[in-house]
Amino acid sequence: MKKKWLKIALTSILAVGALVPVASAANYKFHFDVTTNFLTGRAYTNYAWKFTDKENPVVKITSIDSNWTAGVRMENSEGAKRSSNLYTKKAGNYTLTNNGAKASYKYRLKIWKEKGGKFDRFTMKGKWNPDTY
Repeated sequence: MKKKWLKIALTSILAVGALVPVASAANYKFHFDVTTNFLTGRAYTNYAWKFTDKENPVVKITSIDSNWTAGVRMENSEGAKRSSNLYTKKAGNYTLTNNGAKASYKYRLKIWKEKGGKFDRFTMKGKWNPDTY
């Protein structure tokens, strides 16, 4: 009887453990390593194609070298805002809200410092994807 309960308990723990990474996973396809420009205080990642209309963009910041709050958002090739703004000082996983981004178009991240002087610069590294999947 003890072996039966032990098997049930172990099976339950393994089943829950297998589901947790799948439920919280996002697919970060594109790497970035950008430094804000000297006078403008902003930088852009390379373009990436969006494959769905309804998926939200995801950003994983692995390091940020800044004493100021950094802003991050997704823009189209014409510079129009296509996601919510993210304001952060620390690394982490973030999901932005899709604001009109459509499939089969290219987008990039705009990264800027929210405050600081014109001569202040910072570097941000991470991964991102215009689609959550």
